[in-house]
Amino acid sequence: SSFIQTSLEDSDIDSDLRSTSCLNLLDLALKRGLYIAKKRLSRVD
Repeated sequence: SSFIQTSLEDSDIDSDLRSTSCLNLLDLALKRGLYIAKKRLSRVD
């Protein structure tokens, strides 16, 4: 039973890492998109 418990804990950690990296990628994409949008807006001005 201890083996099953450990594997469950491992999968929890794994999913946490995955969601964190996904959030980081989204954050980077948003920042990049805002940066490009600002550049385009300033070009129009």
